[in-house]
Amino acid sequence: MDIRLKKRNPMVSEKTKTIDRLSYLDHEDWHHDIVNEGESQYKRIHENLAKKIEEYGSEKKMDKSQLGKIQLEAGFIFLKIADALKHHWKNAPKDQFWDYPNITSDLNSPEKWHEVSPVNATLLDIATAKYLKSPWMQINTIDLFILRGFIFNELAHYSDGIKSGSLEGRFDLAHLITGGKLEKMLLVKALLGTIKIFLQWILLPMVAAISYYYGYEKTTLSVLLAYTVIVVITILLAPKRYFRNRERRETRNKLAKNVEKLMNVYRMLSYRTLNPSQLRSQLKDLEQYDLYLSPPVYSILDRAIQRDPYVLLEE
Repeated sequence: MDIRLKKRNPMVSEKTKTIDRLSYLDHEDWHHDIVNEGESQYKRIHENLAKKIEEYGSEKKMDKSQLGKIQLEAGFIFLKIADALKHHWKNAPKDQFWDYPNITSDLNSPEKWHEVSPVNATLLDIATAKYLKSPWMQINTIDLFILRGFIFNELAHYSDGIKSGSLEGRFDLAHLITGGKLEKMLLVKALLGTIKIFLQWILLPMVAAISYYYGYEKTTLSVLLAYTVIVVITILLAPKRYFRNRERRETRNKLAKNVEKLMNVYRMLSYRTLNPSQLRSQLKDLEQYDLYLSPPVYSILDRAIQRDPYVLLEE
């Protein structure tokens, strides 16, 4: 079935011009602007979308005009999804919209992106809402990429919340200075810890010694008195610090377990084939630990389960 679009009048909407430039169902034109060589993620989506729209049009007995309309809509929505998935990706390749992030190195030091995650969750939420309203373009492959985007974004922000201390209700200066890059954070923490020890325990005795050496006895006594007060206060507050640190350790252990659960969910999505019912069960388990994902995640999974409760295959 030939359902290519004809040339359009120059006085058209920006949305129409965007999709016309890609010629979404025209294989050769569609790749001209996006792909020079090699395998393209856009190409795979294009091929699957073309097949889906053709089957949908045949089932609904659509004419060329109707097919052209849903073609434009599908192309526009998919480009919005792709843009949301790669929104913060530095120098993203033209033929890719998803980078399959490494959940160890990319979470510890997110150098590839301008933000904590490559995904703009707000834009993805808007695009996904339009996608769910468009049955003619709903395919497993797009479902999987949307799920990967939402879940990795949640994992990335949760991990960053642990590093920054925000999930514990505290402020981490090292995180602010380094932008959350783990190796640099460890170096800065070591430096800040050394400065703290120097200011708290070494500076005043050093000042007292210098004052005594130059004969400033009153200054020496004042400094030693201040130092004594600091030592006494530190000793008196030791039990409070002990219980506070123990509470923090327990909180960190709980947060670390939650991150591991999110990682397990994301690992499931790294495969081209998965069991949507099992994934839905994993998400239900997360809710017991107050971990709730974006609502579109549940909508997409529930629709996938309606189609096939046991297999969600990336085509």
